[in-house]
Amino acid sequence: MKVLLDTNILIQRENNSVLPKNIAQLLQILGELNYQKCIHTLSLSEIQKDGNETRRNVNLSKLSAYPIINEYPNYLDDADFISKLPEAKSKNDEIDNQLLYCVYKGVASHLITEDQELLHKAEILGIETVYSVNEAIEIFAVNLPKSNIDLASTFEEIKPFQIDIKDPIFDSLKES
Repeated sequence: MKVLLDTNILIQRENNSVLPKNIAQLLQILGELNYQKCIHTLSLSEIQKDGNETRRNVNLSKLSAYPIINEYPNYLDDADFISKLPEAKSKNDEIDNQLLYCVYKGVASHLITEDQELLHKAEILGIETVYSVNEAIEIFAVNLPKSNIDLASTFEEIKPFQIDIKDPIFDSLKES
């Protein structure tokens, strides 16, 4: 699974502040499930607009650790997709539409965002794999293993010559 993180999640994750517990929990779940967390190149362009040069450089350096979606279909080439959306009024709207289109076309399997307008657009489009952080936790947590069973303490490793073939466990094998 390739999970696309919206810019608002990235900023909270990589900023120089305490990470919200729900984002930490989500990232832990994604890690345990071995889902790939990725970012869109347009999210990087949003962060590059940050007027605070120090913060911008710190955030960009941290984001370089994520796989980046550089190749993607352009939503502007899909008249049907565009017809279902409100008109983009800003560059941010265009970026949001492009992120949605990546999920719509399967470039990423999921999109996580705290942007209510983006979540609403996903609903209009019928894209069911765009979630808020709390929704994603609820949905992905179901796929976690139910318990951690430590079998190491249950079994003893022995050499083949140490096996007692007179043990009753082997009786049924002897009968056949």
